[in-house]
Amino acid sequence: MLVAVTLASTTALLRGDDGKQLHVGAEQIDLAELPDPPAELGKLIEEGDVSFFVGERAADAQSRSLNRGGTKLSAETHYQLGFDYRCRSRWRIAKSNGKRVVSITVSYQQIKLNRSHDIWLRSRPKSSGFWTSRLVLHEFDHVRLSSDPTIEKHFVDSLRKDKTITEELAANVRVSDTFVRAAIDRHAKKIFDATIELIDIRYKELDRQTDHGLQPLPEDSSLSRWLR
Repeated sequence: MLVAVTLASTTALLRGDDGKQLHVGAEQIDLAELPDPPAELGKLIEEGDVSFFVGERAADAQSRSLNRGGTKLSAETHYQLGFDYRCRSRWRIAKSNGKRVVSITVSYQQIKLNRSHDIWLRSRPKSSGFWTSRLVLHEFDHVRLSSDPTIEKHFVDSLRKDKTITEELAANVRVSDTFVRAAIDRHAKKIFDATIELIDIRYKELDRQTDHGLQPLPEDSSLSRWLR
């Protein structure tokens, strides 16, 4: 049986708070009020769908808003990541070790990651020096990590690599288009979660190595390859 499956971008993660918006309570910065950014930063803003917020937030009262020294953070970047895909699939039921299994062969026509970023600043740098502010540039390093093309390539390649999904069937389970769609969704979500974990590791390592932007990135840092 052949079935076409389309999944909307319903899965997302906002770094650090399982989807809650940590900039709530802060004021959004209108980019029209600032000088034009350098070309490289302008490209990151567009490709990473970056918004800026400034001021005290509801989240500031919680421990995740403290740095290693126990003082309040001066800036944070939160990313939101989702995915869309379109595929066609075939499935068949067979026996394996005496158990019923369904094997689903998937052919992807389209796979895409969708990104957006919120950069929050406790205090607003002067407009004339906004794009050269040490903290702003550090937060853009976070955006570089989660917008890097290798992230999407990793997700796409991992999804395409496993062309066959096999699931054991309970005795009373009837395989249908709905069942197949759910199985493909679960498989995609598992790979998506691994992609999220990869980004999170890089974010945490950047903050660890720079003390949240207070220190320059070490010249021999493993992150340098993504921050050139």
